[in-house]
Amino acid sequence: MSRRSAGDNTPQEPPAPEGPPLFDRRLIIAGTVAASIAGARLSLRADDSVISHPEQSAAAAPAVPLTVAAEPSAQPGTLPPATPADVLAITPYDFGFVDGAPDATASIQAMFDTLVLNPGARAILPGGTINVTNLRIDYAGVQAQPSSGAPYGYPGPHIEGSSKRGTIIRQLEGSTGDVLTIQGKVGVAAGPANNNKISGLSLSNLQIQGADTGGHGLYIRSVVDSTFDELTITNTQSGVYLAREAFLSGVYDEYSYNNRFTHLKVLTNRAWGIECSGTNAIAASFYDCEATGNIAGGYRLAPSGMILVHCLAVGNGVKNADGRGLWSVTNSNNFSTNNGLTLVGCRFEGNSAPGGYEIEIESGYGHVISAPQFFATTGATPLGIGLRQVDDSKKVRNLIVTGGYFGGDRSTSSQRLAILGGNAMNTLFDNLGIDPQQWAGGTRVSELIDDESIALSVNDPSRFRIDSSGYIALEAVSGGLPTPSASGQANLAVVTDASGRQSLVVQFAGGDAQVIARQP
Repeated sequence: MSRRSAGDNTPQEPPAPEGPPLFDRRLIIAGTVAASIAGARLSLRADDSVISHPEQSAAAAPAVPLTVAAEPSAQPGTLPPATPADVLAITPYDFGFVDGAPDATASIQAMFDTLVLNPGARAILPGGTINVTNLRIDYAGVQAQPSSGAPYGYPGPHIEGSSKRGTIIRQLEGSTGDVLTIQGKVGVAAGPANNNKISGLSLSNLQIQGADTGGHGLYIRSVVDSTFDELTITNTQSGVYLAREAFLSGVYDEYSYNNRFTHLKVLTNRAWGIECSGTNAIAASFYDCEATGNIAGGYRLAPSGMILVHCLAVGNGVKNADGRGLWSVTNSNNFSTNNGLTLVGCRFEGNSAPGGYEIEIESGYGHVISAPQFFATTGATPLGIGLRQVDDSKKVRNLIVTGGYFGGDRSTSSQRLAILGGNAMNTLFDNLGIDPQQWAGGTRVSELIDDESIALSVNDPSRFRIDSSGYIALEAVSGGLPTPSASGQANLAVVTDASGRQSLVVQFAGGDAQVIARQP
């Protein structure tokens, strides 16, 4: 089969009949590609001397000849500017792929190498199982870009399977290493800013199935402004591994910013569903993603401006006290600051055991957990904040937890809503939704928190309210008013004494108390 440009109206002889089959998968995929780029011509640039993968066998010549647009010669590894007329659209059949091949690594890798040399190129993967060892989309062998300024990174390819469960990239048993590595230049070759990074890549509508001996499902490094949509990843080390190893005060940096993950399912992987390296903070966004049944936990993040919206972590950690639904870790580089982790409407259920946490946050500034749903059905504490010893500059500062639903399992009166350690500062719990039927230790926030932090604030409407007329209504406290834990602070409350009389009392840190008003 030969291809021609979409604008070529030269008459073609009808193909000869081929027998009983009513369709050919290659024709269907080619038709899909043609329809998606109507009006564009196809150009193929490939140079085996530029990108090579010695661990993989040489690819067969394309089984389907491609129409090649005339273009000026370029130096090996030089990426020409992408224009609408130069968009390449290919399938694995162009590189000798055979349905059901026991090992299709060579043909798929040859296709990926061609994508790298054709900016903004497009590839369509067929449905069914594609058996491979390891695959790479790697710009290490491509000509370096300037250290800053235009062209602002390598225009990444678009790769699309048939559906989230229809195209399966299956790693062959006995394989080692990651299933699919996606990376721009790394280390000192990365340079500052976006240059020498992959930019604008998209990967969608497929499943990655790892081997028991293999590595991560997706290894992503030196990639920005890219989209990962409708993916299922299972039986790998960590389903998605976000690496940012090189960062030195802006001299060179493997930026990993503004990458977007949507409708991602990471299931039964041997480590984490989604994992950051923890060397430097990483920015990304996750929408409607699910981490279920992963051995170590759901999400291990080193966040810098990272957001999770309507994401799930269920049944991770194998009910082990070391398991976590989400663990926000401290990055090891003091030039890179953890900050701005934002969770909106996320659900956590059964991710640990007594002594463990559904969410643990160990450092960072300005994190927000809004409208969470906790089903602590395995006895774990929903929140662990500032429990680990970190550098004083990296304490958990100004964390806000607001609204949501907190359900326990009522298995023990010692189960807590939250435990705050000495490395938590200026934490605010605002109007939390505590299910009174689920907590054996109490129904009010203050009764369910173990607090060793600095400056915890609890807005619990069950203890006071601000009337629309402007006054504050306080619920009385029985017994003595506790002394503040820090100097410069004071406690204010209505106190009921042994005779039943109530007083409005201020208790100072030094032990002195002042009665402001007493019931007659």
